[in-house]
Formats: sequence, structure tokens, C-alpha cells
Amino acid sequence: MSSESTPVGGRWVAAEHIIDSVVVTGDGNVVIYYADGGHVEPPAPASRTDAERLLFGPEPVAPTSRPWTWLTPEAGLHPLVSRPEEADLVGWARDGPGTALRLVCAPSGQGKTTLARQVCARLRAQGWTAGVLDLERSFAPHTGGAEAMASSLARSARRWDRQLAAVAALPRLSGRALLVVDSAEVHRSRVEELLRTVTELPTLHDVPVVKLLLLARDTGEWWEELSVGSHRHHWIERRVTRLPPVTEGMGAAELDAVWRDATGGFLRAAEQAGMSLAAGSAHWISGDLPSVVHSTLHLYAAALLRVLDTVEGRTASLDHRDHPITGLIEHEQRYMAGAFTAAGVPIGHERARLLLSLVCLHDPPDEAAALRTLRRVETGAADSDLATKARQLQVLYPGDDGSLWWAPGPDRLADSVLHTLAADSRSDGEAEHLFRTLCETDDWFEGRHCARVLIRALATADEEPTALATASRRLGGAASTLILEHTRGFVAAALDMAPDRFEQQILAAVTERDTTAAAPRLAVSELEALNLLLGSAPAVTAGPGSPSRSLARSSARSRTPSWAPGPGRPVAGWRDSPSTPAT
Repeated sequence: MSSESTPVGGRWVAAEHIIDSVVVTGDGNVVIYYADGGHVEPPAPASRTDAERLLFGPEPVAPTSRPWTWLTPEAGLHPLVSRPEEADLVGWARDGPGTALRLVCAPSGQGKTTLARQVCARLRAQGWTAGVLDLERSFAPHTGGAEAMASSLARSARRWDRQLAAVAALPRLSGRALLVVDSAEVHRSRVEELLRTVTELPTLHDVPVVKLLLLARDTGEWWEELSVGSHRHHWIERRVTRLPPVTEGMGAAELDAVWRDATGGFLRAAEQAGMSLAAGSAHWISGDLPSVVHSTLHLYAAALLRVLDTVEGRTASLDHRDHPITGLIEHEQRYMAGAFTAAGVPIGHERARLLLSLVCLHDPPDEAAALRTLRRVETGAADSDLATKARQLQVLYPGDDGSLWWAPGPDRLADSVLHTLAADSRSDGEAEHLFRTLCETDDWFEGRHCARVLIRALATADEEPTALATASRRLGGAASTLILEHTRGFVAAALDMAPDRFEQQILAAVTERDTTAAAPRLAVSELEALNLLLGSAPAVTAGPGSPSRSLARSSARSRTPSWAPGPGRPVAGWRDSPSTPAT
């Protein structure tokens, strides 16, 4: 299909095929129904280079304009600590017989992605194709009608088909391969398709030539359904690798060496960035390492904060010594306020906190969308001032070709911005009003990223020992309200990421019971998409006869669409059964 589409009689034409309807699941997968039954298999990449570019996207490069980005492994500012899990995973990928999929599990900030990149680097040195799959590079427009949506979804579906074709071609193009799926719990349907693809490939002495390494925060029902309920469960290694903090088991000398490497790397980066440090400060910075390390990120955040406090001539409070990520957030807000003041649009501490929250929650694709996002908190600002602020945010937090800005650093930092915003509100009601102002939308695509970040931050608050219970309660309340009142924007992400936690809100939103939702009633196609989610994602409650499934499906059955798929109407991307939607 081409990347363009035009409406014809209530349908859309995409190249030589007529798209009857298009729906999207919560993990970004797409269901396309063709009125003419057309389906074209995507071509395989011509070379290994082409396959790797399609599968992994551009090589990640950490911008160094902001100290937050110094915490990413791409920055390479300090030596990476070797873990025993690294050799174990390399050995499994290379020689482990019988299994094609394995899971590494750990809370946010523990170093899962860094470990996976180290494993991939070792395998690439042996001639393998290895890397983290790029499953997020198909961006949908935040505005536009059905035609724009259909065009975007068609591109997304076509790209995923091409990626699967590249996976199938890897034995011919490169021989052995390890493909990493980060945040696997929100890519469940794609994991199933990847597993089906790699297990249909030939093996080498009973060892699959292409293997999958999943990274996730926890196991839960999604893992049980995959590792036990999947038709290909016998290809899955049931043993889960649980990753502890990098400092666990270290002696005093080894821990001191890791701390000195971290502070030394950040100190050199500060000097290269033109930050002024007093003579002799290096000795103070490298001493007095934290007595308690909750996570790997906690250790490096404490080292970075020590350097930044020294630059500013500040003495870290006891609270920031125990919670260095909070200290980093406050430093970032001070820096943002200074940058905006220098640009002629001065802001205070509170406004900087709100703007930083918008950067974390939204990824506007262009300036018009950025201005609409800023209007959420800048209701009285002049258009010229608003444009200046949008440009400043783009300079401070540059995005990629699909977004004007992007939250810097590890996800844990963005989560903590929302934690502090929730915890520092004066009441539960004030927190809920604030998050509604920042997040509310009835646009499926605009809400998708925002909802994912909000629900991810809630999960982090629940799992982190340093997070306040108040933040968890308030984030949960805000998410519940948004699911009920803005179903289009939030229910798909809730189904995808936290179906058990938000079961009642999802049911109420979908069936329009026990709610006074302001959003218009969902269209039939949207209900069908939610039913596909209920059928393919981990069930909201166990069992095919559960209330979550039957209530949602009865709501859709009462308005069965005329375009419902039937025999002879194949769906793009599905290879097992031409009459079943791809999810």
C-alpha cells in the first residue's frame, strides 16, 4: 500500500486496495479490513544492513545538552559494570537448546536495557545480528480526520509486516540473531507474532538460530498467558532472570570503585559542558557514597546530583541524599526557569514544574500541536510568548523526526516528575484536577502516549520503595477519572498496561454504565477494537465467560458493523487464518 489514502464512499483507498475499516489495538498493532480482499506479502530486505536498519532503527545517541541525559547508557560517561547475568544470557543465546524466548525482569531503573545492550554487543562481536527492536517509530497524527488516521495506520501495519519479513530473512542474511523486546508487557501481541515467526525458522543442532530476549518490569498474567497458555509455550524458557541492583553483593572496595567511576565521569562531562567547579571539589565529590542504594539508577543519580550540587554551590539535603532523583528534578526545574528567563519569557518554579510535566506526558509532532499542549497550562499567554516557550522546550529536550520534544533520560526520571507533582498537591482533589488539565483528551492518538506515561508512572510508584503512597493513590485516582471521562484517549492504554487494576473503570467506560462520561459514545469500530484487545491481551478477569468480556462484547454485538470480517476477507498482517483479525 502507498502511504497516502483518500476517502471513497465511506471507505478509504490505499494504492490499489480499498480499506473498508481500520482499528488499532493498545500496543500499536493495527487491524485493516480490505473491502476487495487484497493482501500483498511484504518483500524481504535485500541485505543484512537493510534488515538491521528496519529492525533496530537508528543507533541511539544521547544528546548531551542536559545533565539528565548523562544517565543513559548511550552517553558512555562511565564504565559499565559487568553482571554475571550477562555471560549467562550470552551462553543461552549461543548454545541453549530447545528454547527461543527468555525473560529478564526487574523494576524500573535497575539496568535491564543496559544489560541487554551489553549482551547484544558481545554477540555482534561474534558476527551476530543483535539489538533492541524498534517498535515505536510509526507515529500517528494528533489531528486530522479518518483519512489521516487510515493513512497512518496503514503505514504502521505495513512497517510491522516488513519487520516480520526481515526477521524471517535473518538466517539467510546473517546466520544467528538475538532480538530484544523492551517493555514486553505492552507489546504482547507482537511478541506472539515474533515467537511464531522465529519458531518456524530452521534450528542448528536443536538451537534456534533467531532468539528473543524480553525485558519487563514484572511477570504477572501476561507472562503466564504467554509462557503457559501460548501454543508455542514449549519454545519459552520458564526460568525468569530477575535483575538485582548492580551493587548487590559488592564489597566496600568494589562499591567505592563504581562510585568513583560514576562521579568522575559526570565531573568530566560537567567540565566539558563549561560548568564551573571550585578547585579541589573533585575529592569531595568522589567521597561519602550513599549508604543505601535502592536501584542501579539510584546510585548513578546520586553521583550526578553530587556533581550538580557542587556546580551550584549547594549542599544536598538529607532528603535528597536518600532520594537523589527528587534532587535531580528540582535541579532541572531551576535550569528550565533560568533558560526561559534568558529567552525573555521568565517563569517561576511552579510553572517550570508544570512545563516539565507536559514534556514528560506529551510528544507533539509539530509546532501547532506543541502550542495546543502548552495552552493546557498557559491559558493567558500571548501567542508569541507561547511560540518562544515551545522553541525553548524543543532546544532543551529535542525530539526525533516524529516529535517536537521528548522527555530526557531514563523513563524513571519522567515517572518521578509525575510522582512529585502528585505528592506535592495540597489534596487529592487538587491533584486530580491538575492531571485532568494536563492529560484530558478524546483523541485516540494524542491520548495514547499520555496515558501510557501516566499508567507507567503509577506502576513505578507502586514498585519503588522510595515512592510515596500519596503519589500512588493520586495517580491512580487521576487515571481512573480519565478512563471514565475520556474513554477514547485512555481506555486502550489501560487495557494494554493495567487491565486488572482498572477493570471496573474499563467496563464502565465501554458499556456506559455507572458513569456520566462527557466523551461521545464510542463508534462501533472502536468497540470492535476494544473487543480485540480483550480477546488478545491478558484478560481483565480470567476465563472467556468473565464479565469484562461478556459486557463489552454484548455492547458491540448490539450494533454489529456491516463491515465485520468474514470468509474471503483477509486482514493485513495475519498469516495463520485469512478470516481472523491481526492483533
